[in-house]
Amino acid sequence: MMIPLGRIIYCISPGATLKSATESTEDYTTAYNCSAFNTNSEALAEVFEEINSRDSFTLAFTPLSSETSFSLSSRDPVKIEEFYQNLKNWNDAFGSLSGSLKLRIGKVAQRKTLSIYSLSAFADYLCKGSPAEVMGKVFNLAKTAYYLESSELNQLTKSSLLCFGPKLATDNYPTNPEPSYKSKHIELRSKACSVYANINTNFIPSDFVFDKSILGHPLSETFDRLSLICCLMAISDITKIDTSGEIAYTVKGYTTEKLSVTNLSDVDTSSIQQYLAVYQWAYTEGNIIDKLGICRNLLTIHATDGQLLKLKEGWLESITSNHSIYLKDNLKQYIDLKNKLSEQIQKGSEKASDIAKNITNYLRTSVFSLTSFLFSAFLVRTLAKPTAAEPSIITPSVYWLFLLIAGISLAILAYALAETNAEKFDISKAIRHSNPGTPTFSAKKILVLFLTMTKILTGILTTLNAQEKSQSYCGYAF
Repeated sequence: MMIPLGRIIYCISPGATLKSATESTEDYTTAYNCSAFNTNSEALAEVFEEINSRDSFTLAFTPLSSETSFSLSSRDPVKIEEFYQNLKNWNDAFGSLSGSLKLRIGKVAQRKTLSIYSLSAFADYLCKGSPAEVMGKVFNLAKTAYYLESSELNQLTKSSLLCFGPKLATDNYPTNPEPSYKSKHIELRSKACSVYANINTNFIPSDFVFDKSILGHPLSETFDRLSLICCLMAISDITKIDTSGEIAYTVKGYTTEKLSVTNLSDVDTSSIQQYLAVYQWAYTEGNIIDKLGICRNLLTIHATDGQLLKLKEGWLESITSNHSIYLKDNLKQYIDLKNKLSEQIQKGSEKASDIAKNITNYLRTSVFSLTSFLFSAFLVRTLAKPTAAEPSIITPSVYWLFLLIAGISLAILAYALAETNAEKFDISKAIRHSNPGTPTFSAKKILVLFLTMTKILTGILTTLNAQEKSQSYCGYAF
């Protein structure tokens, strides 16, 4: 199998053997042992086209048992010919080209696009380290680039976080708009789960789920494991990521189960499809607290021998069945609560109606008393002819008393109407919003005050009326 960028080396030394190949987000480095020398310099200029123009490179030859080295860092044909001539002179002088050829490419991201020269070497770099370190690498990679182009791929495969594909002939590279549901899912996770970490954990499982798998490639396994880690983080009660990079999960269901992940390669992905399906169900709609509670209870039952990464079949089916029963029970409780609330509101409405009727009756009695007083007073004044020695009983003080009584009655009427309207508004609001609780009726205080004032005023009116009648009878006698 042709090693990535091996053609550059084989154009110089056809019998070269690979020593090492490493790649990161910053560079790609490969080293070969070489012996024979190829005299075709034109082929070397052509294969340099495999290195992306936005990246820089350095090709160096170091002979055995010598500190002398020759290097090339330009695509300029003159520089290539000069480098090739130095190799030829060394080969002619010593009869062989025994030594080491090393190629280093400095990678530069441009327009969120980055070159991947060896998928296997890049996968080794990405998987190396603790789970927390791997997540940190992915986070930094996603900040730098979205489209990762490789000559080893012939089709495009993407997720919401990264995209792998072949080198495109145009500059119309795919973009990565963040899914609208991502921030909502992270917010729901923070509400229902406790995550303690000193790294960025703003990932969701779909960030690592690609629409087309890179079949049989280590990168596919790496991203499957990262997706499963995110699922566990979004379902577990507690997730702790310590300084060593170890991730510890705690699930409190019918039993309390714990899982520690120290090495990403040890993560068993045999149940990943179940986890993804349950995550999608739990975070789609409904009460996240209730749904995750059911998921955790049944997770502890379906875990094989207490291993959270190995689940029995039927986890999602059991969850949906239990959730349906849970909703029916909740619906019954909700209906009972609504009935009790309706009864309380009805009783409160009846009390308010009774208070309003009582106020109306007492007000009607008071108005009748006032009318009787005025009629009696004017009648007595008409019949009784005042003299100089005996003035009229309808004096200014009587008029002022009448006005005082009328003013107090009107003030109490206005206040009572305002309080009654306020109570009516509160009751209507409670009915509309189904707000539990019995409304308070401050109109009771108005009724007590009104009754007291009515008794006092009625007593005054009765006394004055009796005096008027007695004086009237005395006048007829004379």
